[in-house]
Amino acid sequence: MRVVIVEDQDDWRNTVADHLSQLGYEVKDMSTLAELDTLMQAGAPDILILDANLPDGNGLNHVARLRAAAPQMGIMMLTGRLRSQDRVHGLSAGADHYLTKPVKLAELVATLSALSRRLRLVEAAPPEDIAGWSYDPPARRLCSPAGRMIDVTEGESRLLSALVNSSHMPVSRNALIIALGESPDAYDPHRLDTMIHRLRLKLKGHGTPELQLRNVYGVGYMCITQVKILSRSAPTESEL
Repeated sequence: MRVVIVEDQDDWRNTVADHLSQLGYEVKDMSTLAELDTLMQAGAPDILILDANLPDGNGLNHVARLRAAAPQMGIMMLTGRLRSQDRVHGLSAGADHYLTKPVKLAELVATLSALSRRLRLVEAAPPEDIAGWSYDPPARRLCSPAGRMIDVTEGESRLLSALVNSSHMPVSRNALIIALGESPDAYDPHRLDTMIHRLRLKLKGHGTPELQLRNVYGVGYMCITQVKILSRSAPTESEL
């Protein structure tokens, strides 16, 4: 499993890189977005560990572009920001996990291991790749392959953004709850299941193929249908 770490704190980056190498990961580390861009031109890693605040830019602003360039790549965000809206921005743009600094090494390794298992799950059972659906997040509107328009609620839109931006990759329950702007510690997960159920019902009967949201046991949910994003709402500097 190839892992790239982009972090400008040299001591911490070297500690993480050495530890992951000892665990059997193939690790490359760097400190800038420019170095990451150069590496991505040669090919994406399996998992990217990306700091949000780097000398040459804000990692959060690059997540959507990275996800579009490498849909199958796992993305873990690291940041000192505590605001829930920052988590929503990162996860909605396509990040798989969002860890707040200071991060304990054991927590980072556990998150990385879970993401690695999810990636292997996807490789073992390739999802159905169906084109024809499109989604406009600002308008909160889906368009089916038959041209039928489906309006969704604010909550459904947040869930769809998280799932579609991580298309063909499972999204954890906690990540979806955070995308809703809620705290996983205080939010009843059954409410999430109910929202997904209602969203599935709303998506039925709009022609073939259907937009499918699959339950991934022990993890969360995954969108197995290819959906074209018509527009993205990037976070502004004031929001960051």
